[in-house]
Amino acid sequence: MDTDFSYKSIYISEASFGNDMTNLCRFTLKKPKQLKNFVPFSQLNKKKKDDIETFYNTDVKTDWGDHEDDDSFDSVNEELSSLRSSPKTRYIHHNISNDMSYELYIYNEEMNVGYYVVLIF
Repeated sequence: MDTDFSYKSIYISEASFGNDMTNLCRFTLKKPKQLKNFVPFSQLNKKKKDDIETFYNTDVKTDWGDHEDDDSFDSVNEELSSLRSSPKTRYIHHNISNDMSYELYIYNEEMNVGYYVVLIF
């Protein structure tokens, strides 16, 4: 990123069958601003949109399913839901290592909150 920020690791999965893993970090900028190369959801191609929808709909819920009785993820889920529904949220999506593995940046300048996600399959 081209600005000062702070971050906190939210979730690091244990490697599972085939070394699948998910890492999730939350970040905020020292001064909210529009970040370079971040684009609205509508400007992403179909594959990237599908990956993001899968992340919002299943990946987090599946990975965190073991923590249903743990309230610590409630605020993260609420924040992700707010990011998803806001037209101000912007994304960067990069495939890594294969067609299914990717890193995803999610950021909303108005909320000054973002997430960095790494999904490896």
